[in-house]
Amino acid sequence: MAWDGNGNYSRSNGVNSGSTVWQDDASAGTDIEANLHDTHDEDLATAIGACLTKNNETKPTANFDPNAGSTYDMGDDTLRWQHVYCEGVNFPATQVTSADANTLDDYEEGTWTPVLWDDSESGSESQTYTTQEGTYTKIGRLVFIHCKLVVSSIGTLTTTQAATIGGLPFQPARETALAVGKINPQAQVDRGVRYGAVCDTSALKINLYYNSSSAADEVITCGNAAADAYFGTGTVHISGQYEV
Repeated sequence: MAWDGNGNYSRSNGVNSGSTVWQDDASAGTDIEANLHDTHDEDLATAIGACLTKNNETKPTANFDPNAGSTYDMGDDTLRWQHVYCEGVNFPATQVTSADANTLDDYEEGTWTPVLWDDSESGSESQTYTTQEGTYTKIGRLVFIHCKLVVSSIGTLTTTQAATIGGLPFQPARETALAVGKINPQAQVDRGVRYGAVCDTSALKINLYYNSSSAADEVITCGNAAADAYFGTGTVHISGQYEV
C-alpha cells in the first residue's frame, strides 16, 4: 500500500502487511513465491518513488506542508539556502512579531479612506467629498501611505476645532512629518503659504498645519479647511512613511 496519505508507510506483499510480512507467510505455511516478492518489491519501489531525493531527481507534485505550523525552519544561521525563487511570499493576516533585527515579519498592501475630522474624530458629521482615496504598503514596522482628498462640505464639523485627516490604516508609534504634495488653490502656494502634515500618536490621524509668514506654524481649523483661502474644495495630496 506504500504511503497511507498521512505520512505512514507499511510494506505489503499483497497478502500480509507490516513489519513481519515474511514471518506471517511462514506461519501460514506459505512458501517463498516470486509473485509475492514482486508485489512486495513493487510496494517498496512505489514508496521510495514518493520520496524527495537530496539530488533533486524527484520533486514535489503537491503542496509541501510541514507537519506542524510555525514550528520548523529551512536552514539555520550557519547553513542557509543561497537564493529563493518564488512567485510571492504570503505573510499571516495577523503579524507575528520577531525580535530579530534581520527578520522581515510583515508585509501588507491595501487601501484606506481619508476622512476630515474635528476633535470628535467622527466621520458622521455630514461631511461630503468629491474624492476620498488612500493606499498603503506596510513593510515590517514602516508604513508608506498616500491619500488624495477633496472636501466638498465640512458638514457640522466645529469650525474652531483643529482639522485632521483620520482613517490611517495603522497607529503611528511616533510623530512623523509627511509631505503635502499638492494643495489648490495654487494661488496660496504662490503667495508663500506652506502646508505641513504630521502623524498623530494618539489616534489614527494626520494633524494639519500651515505657515503664511516667518512666525510659528498654525493649526488648520475646520473653518480654515472650508475656506478657499486655505484649501477649500481644492485637492489635497499627502504622502510619506511612518513607524508603527
